[in-house]
Amino acid sequence: MRGRTHSAIVIKRAPYREADEVLTCWSWDIGKIRLLARGVRKNESRLKGALSPLAWLEFDVVPSDHLPIIAGVRRVASYSRAGRDLKRVALVFTIFEMILRATPDRQPVRNVSLLLRSALDQLSQDGPVASEFLLVFRYRLLSALGYQPRFDRCSSCGRSLKSEPSRWSPSWHGIVCERCALGLERISILPAVGVEFFTALENSTEVFPQVMLDSNLEPLLEGWLGGVFQTIIERSLNSSPFLVKHA
Repeated sequence: MRGRTHSAIVIKRAPYREADEVLTCWSWDIGKIRLLARGVRKNESRLKGALSPLAWLEFDVVPSDHLPIIAGVRRVASYSRAGRDLKRVALVFTIFEMILRATPDRQPVRNVSLLLRSALDQLSQDGPVASEFLLVFRYRLLSALGYQPRFDRCSSCGRSLKSEPSRWSPSWHGIVCERCALGLERISILPAVGVEFFTALENSTEVFPQVMLDSNLEPLLEGWLGGVFQTIIERSLNSSPFLVKHA
């Protein structure tokens, strides 16, 4: 049987049968994939110590009738420092779950791969994690998947909104005009500083730019953007309570 090699990071592990695990990975070449790690829960398994959750890995796999089977693994890059405290661990779990929930199987998105690598680089750096880290990651992920919020025009009809209040609609992934807002649920007014923050993100060439954000505004923007994300994936994130506890 002809095998393949995938460069990927493990975003979820699930037990399977007596000693196996099913690994959900995000790969550069084909996006989200599931691989079978046979015997990995046995003490003598050669895979046991190699499957780091915070590393880009190269997997040698062989096809099977069920899932591709891991035949070998090599570490390409380590992000172990991203797991050195509970806050960082909570953030890692959350961004992994976002990618897990928001992406279909076997559809590569280069910008998601680049975003994930940049996020792990950020969490591996010395110093405190920026308070707006998760907000920026969520915005970048939505943009990479084609759901980038619109702020200059109505997200429904496309009409210019320069002279209107910014009515935020999670179901339309952005701002809507007064006419299109009629009959929509969960409409709220987005402050001008919120529009300025998202516009600065959109115009920045850096993935995680140094953008100042008022601490009182951050939870509001996270709530609005989180509403868009929840509308897309049609469920809330399981990691949210853990993140709140260790933020």
